[in-house]
Amino acid sequence: MKAGTLYLVDGHALAYRTYFALTAAGGGDASRWITRQGEPTAGTYGFTSVLFKIIEQDRPDYLAVSFDTGRTFRDDLFPAYKGTRAKMPDDLGLQIGRIREVVQAFNLPILEAEGYEADDVLGTLAEKAGRLGLKTIILTGDRDLLQLADENTTIRLAGNKLSEAQDFGPREVLEKFGVGPEQFVDYKAIVGDKSDNIPGVAGVGEKTAVSLLQQHGSLDGIYQNLDAVPARFQKKLAEGRENAYLSQRLSRIVTDLDFDFDLQAAAVGEYDRRKVADLFRTLEFRSLLARLPQAGEAGEAQLSMFGQEDAARREKGGEGEKPVEMASGVGTVAPPGARTRAIVVNDENSLKEMIEALQQARTIAFDVETTSTNQMSCDLVGIALAVNEGEGYYLPVGHTGEGSETQLPLENVIEALRGPLTDPAIPKVGHNLKYDYIVLARSGLRASPLAYDTMLAEWLCEPASHNLGLKNLAFHRLGAEMSDITGLIGKGKKQITMSQVAVPLAAAYAAADVDMTLRLIPPLTSELQEKNCEPLLLELEIPLIPVLAQMEMNGIRLDTGHLSRMSVELEDQLKQIEQGIYAMVGGTFNLNSPVHLSPALF
Repeated sequence: MKAGTLYLVDGHALAYRTYFALTAAGGGDASRWITRQGEPTAGTYGFTSVLFKIIEQDRPDYLAVSFDTGRTFRDDLFPAYKGTRAKMPDDLGLQIGRIREVVQAFNLPILEAEGYEADDVLGTLAEKAGRLGLKTIILTGDRDLLQLADENTTIRLAGNKLSEAQDFGPREVLEKFGVGPEQFVDYKAIVGDKSDNIPGVAGVGEKTAVSLLQQHGSLDGIYQNLDAVPARFQKKLAEGRENAYLSQRLSRIVTDLDFDFDLQAAAVGEYDRRKVADLFRTLEFRSLLARLPQAGEAGEAQLSMFGQEDAARREKGGEGEKPVEMASGVGTVAPPGARTRAIVVNDENSLKEMIEALQQARTIAFDVETTSTNQMSCDLVGIALAVNEGEGYYLPVGHTGEGSETQLPLENVIEALRGPLTDPAIPKVGHNLKYDYIVLARSGLRASPLAYDTMLAEWLCEPASHNLGLKNLAFHRLGAEMSDITGLIGKGKKQITMSQVAVPLAAAYAAADVDMTLRLIPPLTSELQEKNCEPLLLELEIPLIPVLAQMEMNGIRLDTGHLSRMSVELEDQLKQIEQGIYAMVGGTFNLNSPVHLSPALF
């Protein structure tokens, strides 16, 4: 007997569920899920995301996927089978091939049988797995599979939302439907299934079907004791006998298909990360690409290692990032996909070398690391600068974690940077420049002249772009994988501030930001010129940045005394209005409650 867990995925069912869940979140609009090349991806992304979740959180030993193949024996039995189902959305139909490609890229088997549905393949596999001593979990959106639930097989039934999946064993099936898994086919034989156009017995509903099965055990038992059935249902059952047994055959899942199943081929193990990464770049799945564990020397990665090793990597501040070597104030690092050399400037010698490089620069990209996203209240933690693609400087000024022992005073850094960052002959560029400009201005340094903002450039290229964030934009435009900020500071209750992050890790992160900013300018400029939008950026948007920044720093003058008096006056007026309403209605009630307000109005 072989111990372990086998996960089986109903491919079409999962694709349907995830597609409609993601498009429903956008009000039914699937345009959010279209690549630059015009390829729809909602179903592919949802399917892949759930596949990742299974592998990361559940860590199965074996995993396989099955898809429907077309016409089956059920269509021969009943030509109207599934005849009432809505046609698959055209854009989802285009994605099934991509979904198969994703499964194959992860080196997982796709199992199918001509003339049978995916349900039959899954049922047969669950039966074979049970004989091998494996526990099986079937992920589907089809309730028909509940008939397979037993001590070895659990049915994970998707809900209307991706987060609402529920596991069904024999006990849960009985509690939910009033019949056990072994009776579920007979239950469907009586009540039918509108989604599959299975007729059932006309005029006999769910409660009656449950009651009859609880009393007589099975469909055969009901018909063998038809005289004992309540009179008002006897005729309906007698007239519907043929449909009942047809529905039973349509609903029963085949569990004895004759095909070989190589269990080892379904083992969750090695796959070619490069192949998966290339596919994700084509599909523009940056967030999923970031979840891939880093490849080894041979380009292979272990799916089964997602759960612990990858999580540990992220806790340490990056996906595969190497520690910066702190020697004489200079260190180098290569963030994944970016190949950025990070130079940590934390003593007078390294500061002097950096300033000399800045003074000779044709362009300077700058970025700040802070304790929050509020530019008017945050504290400055570090400053990143780049003059050449492939490397970036990082000046820690407000760190409290590892490497914070050697930091230059903020006043010294600001004075040293004042010359190159205000040199009228050297253009300054950034991503979301207004934020960085304000943070530096609050510290006494107004960078000028501002020449380019990659976020604004992307917005002008694509006003509906979903890639305004630097990480998404670098992946979208350059195919570069960048670490998310949550890899450094975490999220939720355990989230820390950037000041608590070790200097070497912050340097790698910040240097990649300014490096990618420089790299993004050529492709963005090319598209701006093609669309005749470059003047909008250079002559309108960029000159507005310091104006808007100054408005934010000036703030708005408020007459707080007048507002306080107005608040008191409005409260008195509201009380008078409430008393008038109570007098009209003839009693008090909760005006803020629709339940109480409705009778008063109508």
